[in-house]
Amino acid sequence: MNYTIQNIDQLKPILKGFRKLRNLTQQEVAQKLGISQQAYQVLEANPQNVTMERLFRVFVILDVKFDLIDKQDNTRADVAEGSGKYDMDMW
Repeated sequence: MNYTIQNIDQLKPILKGFRKLRNLTQQEVAQKLGISQQAYQVLEANPQNVTMERLFRVFVILDVKFDLIDKQDNTRADVAEGSGKYDMDMW
């Protein structure tokens, strides 16, 4: 499934949806993050207040890929498989 997020308000249902799709409870995600269930509940309810680092950790736990797409030409700066480095040839 691919979802385009146009504004930050769309992130809340997407986080919850992917968590439920993976059959994970808030408690299970919180344990993987090393935080309380209550802290994760606040994170999921207000993702606009979360650091990018924490948000990326949630994406990893939920097995969600995060792509940035240039809206002007629809080309992608893909991450090289397994290297963790960006393909910056286009830059």
